[in-house]
Amino acid sequence: MRIRALKQKTSAVWLSAALIGIPSVPVALAQFAPQPQWSRLSEGDLVSITSGAGATISFAPPPRWEAQVAASTATFRSGQRRITVEILDRGEGALGSEMKRLLRLDHLGGVASGFDGGTLSVPNTNWSGRTCVLVAAQYTGRCAILSDDTAIVRINSIGTPQRPAAPIEDITASINEGSET
Repeated sequence: MRIRALKQKTSAVWLSAALIGIPSVPVALAQFAPQPQWSRLSEGDLVSITSGAGATISFAPPPRWEAQVAASTATFRSGQRRITVEILDRGEGALGSEMKRLLRLDHLGGVASGFDGGTLSVPNTNWSGRTCVLVAAQYTGRCAILSDDTAIVRINSIGTPQRPAAPIEDITASINEGSET
């Protein structure tokens, strides 16, 4: 009976080690994955992003900021200030519900956000939407959630009390629609 007890302890130790070790493998491997590089932007540069279904927008980011651009998201930084522009495909639900869902995602990430009663539309396009505010422990900012018939664009601009957030109107005024599939 005593030998059997030792085998169970050994199995329990190996099982515990596997349960602890297996989840750490993706975390460890993620450190070796290539990270997007930051690149310096020049005056007149345009950035394009595309949703999963192919809705595309292009816009002029702040000159001389650094940029990190992925397929559907572009992030810009200058010191502690950040601007993020993301394009998403519209779901089947009501637009107001989808906009509120995006704000709820902020709350899950520890950011208080809410609509501030403002509206915003992009000249010469079908993009229009609502403005909002963002507040977290170390920064504050403004945001906008815009939509057309096929996609939603979310723009966040954050900063600190010493370096306030950049105006989102500069980004929205430069938005041009691309091809949609």
